[in-house]
Amino acid sequence: MQHQAATPVPREVTQAKLDLRNQASARYRASLPYTISDRLQEQAEQHADRPLLIEGSTQYSYAEANRRINQVAHAARALGVQKGDVVALAMENRVAFFFAWWGLTKAGAKVAFLNTYVTGKPLAHALQVTGATRVVVGEECLKNFTQSTQDLPAGLAYWLWPDTATPASETEHALCSTNLELLADAAEAHNPPADWREGITAGDTALYIFTSGTTGLPKAAHISHGRWLMAGDVMRISLEITPEDCFYCFLPLYHGAASMSAGSTALTGGASLAIRRKFSRSAFWSDVRQHQISVAQYVGEICRFLLSAPPTPDDKNHSLRKLSGTGMAPEVWQQWT
Repeated sequence: MQHQAATPVPREVTQAKLDLRNQASARYRASLPYTISDRLQEQAEQHADRPLLIEGSTQYSYAEANRRINQVAHAARALGVQKGDVVALAMENRVAFFFAWWGLTKAGAKVAFLNTYVTGKPLAHALQVTGATRVVVGEECLKNFTQSTQDLPAGLAYWLWPDTATPASETEHALCSTNLELLADAAEAHNPPADWREGITAGDTALYIFTSGTTGLPKAAHISHGRWLMAGDVMRISLEITPEDCFYCFLPLYHGAASMSAGSTALTGGASLAIRRKFSRSAFWSDVRQHQISVAQYVGEICRFLLSAPPTPDDKNHSLRKLSGTGMAPEVWQQWT
């Protein structure tokens, strides 16, 4: 098989893009009084009717998502969350992840993303090193905690976010003191007062995202508001993102690749996020066509998995224009192009 060579990009075009990236990254001084919540509210006003979050046949516009996020913020505040508190989040990829995460952020909290596969001592370690006092637990992750109760720190409050796709047992439900989704359903939907976040700057920690822990227990990376926003600004320029774009979000949100590169870039560009729980070789291209996905990320062997699928007549009938990631072998690149 012959492969057409890629057209070289002129050096001046690359340099112009690098200059724009540098300008974007230089905006976020640590003292800047600007946070993820500010970006979210600005985009909700500017792109109110455009889609932000898509899961299956369900779609939330920027304005609808912002209202739902506000409800979580008000509910969290009613439960005692204050500026600077650390709240952990254990949930698989679904729109509720963004509602809980950004709602807690609007309440002034720092959010610690928990790997949805860890149990026992690694789970206890993640809670201890971040200083989390509450945990929002997706019903699909309840078993991780009920199997680890002897290892977990004492005094934690567990708040449930139900999941009809993965119902838990009554014993597992007993761990949680509050149904956060129900509480949010009854909460106010207006933007929370700015003074809930007064004094938080771009240099302050917004997230804890854990490394893989290949040399011991996972390490908690402190992600500031500015770093998260900078990732979106820089990637928007690099990938030339517009509000017409739709990101495919199937990598786990508890890692930076999805929650930072995709989440921040989509929000910054006024684009949308189509969310899938986990990567599926058989569903990849049908999802791309259904949601008109134009941007996706990959890691490791994902591209090889996609190439291993039997060819179909409509393989070239798709909207995907950008694929960004790491770990592609040269021979896979040749086949892919």
